[in-house]
Amino acid sequence: MGMLDRSTAQIIGPDGTPTTRPVTFLSFDDATTLRAYAAWLEREQLLRDLYCASCGEPCEAHVTAGDIGLICPCRMRLWKVS
Repeated sequence: MGMLDRSTAQIIGPDGTPTTRPVTFLSFDDATTLRAYAAWLEREQLLRDLYCASCGEPCEAHVTAGDIGLICPCRMRLWKVS
């Protein structure tokens, strides 16, 4: 991953306060793997619990056919179909 694969983004926190976090953009292969994993979990009626290896906190996971967002207190990982 190069420098162009990282950025910052502003999101609204649970208390309504804007928060800036570092962002890592997922590769096509990573996005494909995460979509397959999410589909398997749904098919097997399992819940997904993802934890950040950096801060140890749970990640919010949003996986759709077009977008993926993994958000934790310290950063975000994103994939967006353009």
